[in-house]
Amino acid sequence: MQAYLAETLKSIQQQSHALWELHIVDDHSEDDTMNIVRQFSEDERISYVTNTGNGIIPALQKAFAQCNGTMITRMDGDDLMPTHRLASMTHALARSGSKTMVTGKVKYFGESPVSEGYLKYEQWLNERIVQEDHWDWIYRECVVASPNWMMYKEALEAIGGFDELLYPEDYDLILRCYNHQFQIKGIHETTLLWREHPKRTSRNSQHYNQESFFALKIKRFLAFESQHKSLYLIGTMRKGKLAARCLLQENEAFQWFDRQQEGHRKKIYGQDIHDINLMPENKEAHALITVFPEDEERNVLESFLNNLGFEFGHNCWYL
Repeated sequence: MQAYLAETLKSIQQQSHALWELHIVDDHSEDDTMNIVRQFSEDERISYVTNTGNGIIPALQKAFAQCNGTMITRMDGDDLMPTHRLASMTHALARSGSKTMVTGKVKYFGESPVSEGYLKYEQWLNERIVQEDHWDWIYRECVVASPNWMMYKEALEAIGGFDELLYPEDYDLILRCYNHQFQIKGIHETTLLWREHPKRTSRNSQHYNQESFFALKIKRFLAFESQHKSLYLIGTMRKGKLAARCLLQENEAFQWFDRQQEGHRKKIYGQDIHDINLMPENKEAHALITVFPEDEERNVLESFLNNLGFEFGHNCWYL
């Protein structure tokens, strides 16, 4: 974003860790972006190229091909790096195994008050750092902010880099790391100042709407988790219907459960809706939960599922 790019680049130049290279990819901008970039190109650590494709995935591929360092991170042109981010991340990664992704806490900011939804996501991401349970929640949301990770270049290369990703590509990359059994090491400090503004791509592109996230997570879930198991879908609200549509598009059989009430629809999309209290015990099944009630009710639900042999993060996941 032209309006914020200079501030972003300054935050990188002001890092306490000075040994870095920055590769900027211009995705066919039509504003003053490149003039701003050229003002910073006197810094020999900064280079820039034009995207040979269109969009963020080919831009990431282009930037990755330019990288010479052993560790790689990424940044968006409207966010800010806290001064010690690179120092903290490189230190943490150097003390970790090769298949490690380092991340830290996030803090939203903006010229206007940050919406409740983004504040909840900020809190949720930061809770993953504290709880060290990223992979348990992998099918609910993207568990690492896209401009807030670092890993070894060689390790990223070994799992395909940014090639063959689907949108939303930030989530797909994290799903790929999950599938390749990377560990996530969390830093208990803020490593990304995440700018909220009306022109954010995630706000305006269909690549990042809820339907796109569900299509991707269901596709990857079916590919990554054990095949030929019974699948239970829990909940019939909006997320339940989204998940059901995605499963039907993938020709995946499932049983659909919800709390039955008098007058409750017995079928949705031609699928029978079963009373959750009649869900059978099946230790060979997987369950996807599309509701997220308040703590007390959620504890009851999880206890109920545990008694049926479902273990959160193992054969049972929130969507």
